[in-house]
Amino acid sequence: MSTNLQAVFAIVTDGGYVWSSRWPALWILPAILHNEAGTTDPKRQLPADRVQSMARELHGEMVEDFRRWQPAVVMVERCNNPDTWICYNLEGLNVDLAQWFARDPAFAAIWSHYTLQRQFIYYDVYVRDKAAASR
Repeated sequence: MSTNLQAVFAIVTDGGYVWSSRWPALWILPAILHNEAGTTDPKRQLPADRVQSMARELHGEMVEDFRRWQPAVVMVERCNNPDTWICYNLEGLNVDLAQWFARDPAFAAIWSHYTLQRQFIYYDVYVRDKAAASR
């Protein structure tokens, strides 16, 4: 989970991992998050119903992708400490990407089977629990 295409793809390809998402990055998420935070930047402002629709769509796609690919390892960019790292296009925001997706009960149910294993550079690395993997 990242808004930065380059950093994530390099880690995936160099590490020999399989990409398990329909999108190369969460490119639409900054627009949603800035609007949920009440941006006053006219270049970022969107109608509330459009933001809600985009958020529902992104949540649904994430759930579908997790159900389809059932990734054993998930890397989540740490965007909740702007003092140490600013995620691409999320300037001024303090957000835990996994927790934002977990607002969706379907995603929260899936995510409950993942445990933080370690930290790697600016990413938290989660691993699917063995019991969930055998289902």
